[in-house]
Amino acid sequence: MIKIRNWKKFQHFKTRRPPWIKLYRDLLEDKNFHDLSGADVKILIQLWLIASEKDNDGELPDVETIAFRLRTTEKIINDSLPRLNNFVLQDDINLISDRYQDDTPETETETETETETETDYSPELDKQAQDMSSVFIRIPLIKKYGEFEIRQSLVDEWSELFPGVDVPQTLREIKAWSIGNPERRKTKKGIMRHITGWLSKEQCRA
Repeated sequence: MIKIRNWKKFQHFKTRRPPWIKLYRDLLEDKNFHDLSGADVKILIQLWLIASEKDNDGELPDVETIAFRLRTTEKIINDSLPRLNNFVLQDDINLISDRYQDDTPETETETETETETETDYSPELDKQAQDMSSVFIRIPLIKKYGEFEIRQSLVDEWSELFPGVDVPQTLREIKAWSIGNPERRKTKKGIMRHITGWLSKEQCRA
């Protein structure tokens, strides 16, 4: 589900499909709004217009429909939505920091392939297994794999690789996401790709 934040607070109409929507002057003082690119602002305003068409508390159609209505591509919409998360809610984004929208869910084929090759050698996992530094956090995995321990030395290494990211806090957010999304948890090998992808996105926003 994709939904406009605080829709009823700011946009309330007696009839649907009004010829205009309300644009509040408070936006002039909203840093999150000013941080948006021109392209993202354009998409946001168009999403507000789409939401005004139905009496559904600000709910929006699926990404495919949005892309068609805005005459753009699904990729552009998917890329923009995480940057609009101060104005647009999507799926389980409430479970974690407002700064993050998880990467595109893996397809069933990707998950199956990842599970089938779980026994393959992985230098990263081997290095992690031999690491004797203290455990910083444990990330829940797919049930049969238990938890993935992330040691302090790896946290330090990621902090150097992603200088614009609060790595410890981001790892806590990843754990919260895993707890809130048990059906989308990763395997032992998949978790490393998941974490580094998440950190990379945070670095791009920094």
